[in-house]
Amino acid sequence: MKSLINDIKSEINLLSKMRIEGAKNSLDLSSVNIISGKDDKTISNQIISLAQLKEEIRTKSIITYTFSFC
Repeated sequence: MKSLINDIKSEINLLSKMRIEGAKNSLDLSSVNIISGKDDKTISNQIISLAQLKEEIRTKSIITYTFSFC
């Protein structure tokens, strides 16, 4: 789980750097749409989506860890 969370953090950092560099070169990367999931939901902010995914994984990990001691 920690490896996956670290990968997500790295992706968030990379996207942030790309947006900063894009802004310096008048390239707008802030509203790139991607399609995600079985329902083809459009997600317009990758950084927010990755942060939400990271928190979901962290929460499920904590819940699983807690239940393993019950």
